[in-house]
Amino acid sequence: MRKNKEKLVSLKDGRAWQKVYRRYRKRILKNPTNDKLYVEMAEQFIKKHSFRHAEWCLQEALSINPNNVNAWIKLGFIYFENNYTKSAIEALNMGISFNPESFELYYNLGWIYYSLDMFRKALRALSFAHKFKPRDQQVLLLMSECYSELGYYHLALRYCKKAIEINSKNVDAWLFYASLYTKYYDYHSAIKILKKADKILPKNSEIWYALGELYEELERYDDALAAYIKSAKLMPENWMAWLNAGYIYELMDEDIKALKIYLTAVHYAEDEFEPWFALGKMYYKLGRYVDAKKAFKRALEADPTVEDVWNYLKKLKTIDKH
Repeated sequence: MRKNKEKLVSLKDGRAWQKVYRRYRKRILKNPTNDKLYVEMAEQFIKKHSFRHAEWCLQEALSINPNNVNAWIKLGFIYFENNYTKSAIEALNMGISFNPESFELYYNLGWIYYSLDMFRKALRALSFAHKFKPRDQQVLLLMSECYSELGYYHLALRYCKKAIEINSKNVDAWLFYASLYTKYYDYHSAIKILKKADKILPKNSEIWYALGELYEELERYDDALAAYIKSAKLMPENWMAWLNAGYIYELMDEDIKALKIYLTAVHYAEDEFEPWFALGKMYYKLGRYVDAKKAFKRALEADPTVEDVWNYLKKLKTIDKH
């Protein structure tokens, strides 16, 4: 008991986490072999980004109970967040050695390998996770992404299709499914996939935005415009949809309509560079130089490093002199 108390006291060296210490001190001193209490305290330290103290708590929890899956996962998370990827992988593998049938440990290990672009190792870990939970959609989607990155197109499609069969309401799964066809320039199949998704998930802005991009790629500008506008109306704050609709109007030489769309875009994205720059260029094109100057200055507030904006302002300065 005294030894445990000394360890707890040694943690009291910072104001940011004193509340956590006070909250758990008495509980742990009364029950020093409760590994779950240490994990709970670690979670509080993680929220406060006090990773050193969280690590200590998790190590204590694991010294009491090495089968605590949650502790191994959080330890791996701490190491990974602090760019100690080797330690993160070692922690999860150590957890697996104590818990060889843990879905969560294999999934997290697979995710780390995936984030490091180590797709074959990711698949090896994810295949065990899939074995323990064959109907987990996130595992299937991550496996599909790994197969896609490795160039196994048909396997990527197969696993993504399985994921959608499990939960057809997941819009991200549909979007990824379509992107697999797009990756191999099969735009027509991708469009069919998204239209099918729209029937299951009607009034989804993301689906119509993706359709707009595909139609634009195929130079079906009327369809692209309709898709972007529908996407924007379904989610007005999606300023990229407004912006792309404006670009299409420009391609169709409908400058006044493009201007109105750009004005809508900046309304929903006052702090973004792209809408203000597009608006400035349109004002410049229409000869409304005072408005163009104001728009370009707003664009520079968002990003002062873009040389094209400065070039336009130089042109405007020359026009002012004349």
